[in-house]
Amino acid sequence: FTPKLPLNRGARYEVQTPMWEAQNQIANFDLNPGSPTYGRLVNARSGSIRERSFSNVDLNNIAPRLGFSYAIDAKTVLRGSVGVFYGGLGFQAVAPFGSANLPYSVNITEVSATTAATSRLPLSTGFPSGFLDPARAVNPAAFGLPENFPMSEIYQWNLNLQREIGAQTVVSLAYVGSGSSYLRGFNDLNAPPPGAGAINPRRPFPTYGAITFSSPFAHATYHSMQAKAERRFSGGLSLLSSYTWSHAIDNSVDGEDTGNGSVTPQNPLNTNAEKGSSGIDMRHRWVTSAIYDLPVGAKGGFLGGSQVTRALLGGWQLGGIFNVQSGFQLTPTVAPNPANTTTTARPNLLRNPNLARGERTVDRWYDPTAFATPAQFTFGNAGRGILRAPGLVNLDLLVARNFQVTERFRAELRGEFYNATNRLHLGRPNVQTNAGQAGRITNTQVPNRQVQLGLRLVF
Repeated sequence: FTPKLPLNRGARYEVQTPMWEAQNQIANFDLNPGSPTYGRLVNARSGSIRERSFSNVDLNNIAPRLGFSYAIDAKTVLRGSVGVFYGGLGFQAVAPFGSANLPYSVNITEVSATTAATSRLPLSTGFPSGFLDPARAVNPAAFGLPENFPMSEIYQWNLNLQREIGAQTVVSLAYVGSGSSYLRGFNDLNAPPPGAGAINPRRPFPTYGAITFSSPFAHATYHSMQAKAERRFSGGLSLLSSYTWSHAIDNSVDGEDTGNGSVTPQNPLNTNAEKGSSGIDMRHRWVTSAIYDLPVGAKGGFLGGSQVTRALLGGWQLGGIFNVQSGFQLTPTVAPNPANTTTTARPNLLRNPNLARGERTVDRWYDPTAFATPAQFTFGNAGRGILRAPGLVNLDLLVARNFQVTERFRAELRGEFYNATNRLHLGRPNVQTNAGQAGRITNTQVPNRQVQLGLRLVF
């Protein structure tokens, strides 16, 4: 655009088809109320992509990009960019896929009494005739996809100010953000509503168990300030220090770990109520890594005047990684489920459960009395991610010495000290708020000090 302001503009068009099985050996649970096969498993058949994969092809994935860099002066530059990106299907296990449906996957339970001398089904004799007949499956689980499944759409943007200070050092300050839509999420649409009585009769489809519906209901946002200082290796010293202050928000609970298992949407019919801080949200993170060749015994350095002193004292190297970060968000739970549903239950929130820093202990990391068990057959009102796990302050050290054997060969003796200060790094507290162990931490997130010695030959 100008000598000081180059622009980079472009656009990308992507088409990614849904997945199908080579021999059409998959099925889909039809959850479209207007369909003639509503509430039933439908087998794939040869023909169009829609007939083989149960979803239409998403054809409107246009991704524009724009980037610029503006040279304020010889040592200062302002960079920025914005773009639209589309996510792929990623890794797909068998369980959340049509091949996990009947009759291609059969799950039969055969219970043996704990006091029995032998199993009711000895593996040495093989399966009895008809044992894996799909007709024997009782309340089988199922999997479903929507007819229209757009690819995940991600908007990313950043603005970065960089400044050179000295010949080998650059500092930068950036704002980095993103927004995501149509993210894949899993939801049990056959979960019973709150109520009394047995579970299965209250399900929308009583002859089935959980019906996992994979749909693009999830959305997320991320905003961060990122500061960095970097010194390239010069004068025997290399340094990289970066600090991130950020907040990640989403309404997807797939794989979120509470310490007591994975979380599912409390109310499958209201996924927007799951909006909260992401399970991977880390508000603060500062990481500094450095490596330094000690000048003692080095040529031109302290006590490096003779070949003898260089051989005896030279070649020492120190390094380390210092990491400070805040803890992840946690979601409180309550058990047994007062709503009498199959989803993960949350308590009612009475007040702020997070304790001041000086009040937190291993046995009482948060205040369990800030929660109450909901009334029978109701959902709790506590939100996702309202608790915070312990953070981390850790130092890993390196002590090494290099021996120049010949011009081409160098031996390196290394001592690596993980958690060098042997600091106790507390893990996550028990988040079942009505348990006797509520708020108590019984695990660690980083092992005690570990020392590793190594010898390398570099040539």
